[in-house]
Amino acid sequence: MDQGAEILDGDKVIGTLHGAIESRRACKMEIPNTEFGWITIILGIHSQDNNRWLLIDKVAGFEKAISKVRDKEIAIDFIETDGVPCHFKTRVMELRPEALWVELPQTIFRMQKRRFYRVKARLGTEVAFDLSQGKQEKAKVRDYSMGGVAFLMERHLTVHLEDQVTNIQLSISQGDEMITFRIPSAVVRRIEHQPTRKDICVLEFMEMPETVKEQLWRHIFEEQRMLLKRTKRI
Repeated sequence: MDQGAEILDGDKVIGTLHGAIESRRACKMEIPNTEFGWITIILGIHSQDNNRWLLIDKVAGFEKAISKVRDKEIAIDFIETDGVPCHFKTRVMELRPEALWVELPQTIFRMQKRRFYRVKARLGTEVAFDLSQGKQEKAKVRDYSMGGVAFLMERHLTVHLEDQVTNIQLSISQGDEMITFRIPSAVVRRIEHQPTRKDICVLEFMEMPETVKEQLWRHIFEEQRMLLKRTKRI
């Protein structure tokens, strides 16, 4: 286990799961060591015959994929409202018409710090933002995550550590289209000086609407899956 993770058990597991259930937070569900992965939600906790089960929303293609796995194990990842990732593994017990019935996990791994998977930006990905003077700037993006974005600083751009920027628009190229994520505010957390190239500015997102958070989470998950397929790691 990562040293930066906390092991939740007992009532903490139930409380954490109830938080994901009540917020209908998108979860990443995977069959470990395979290429199969989906976005779904945890529907609830059900008690029956002195046992408690976790109910997960059904997704297309899951039944066929899980039938090929002997131990029926799945891995679930989700992000709490404060941006902290959680992870647990469990086993599928029944495939019912209304939901997947899985074992209630005994433990959940909760990262003690926000640690986000960073996506290397596709060609054409840009970020636009407003400085304190109200002037809008645009820049090419190097990489991004749920927590922030790193971009190339043009020579004319002057920003300093802890400067706040607003009205951030992260525009990502997808084929012939652009998808845009709008984040209200961010703070300059790091400036990487590069003698022979443009400096890099790293912004940390300070707030993000729940709808945008869910959309960006889904996008990053799909980007991660495609990268793993290309590198044959799944």
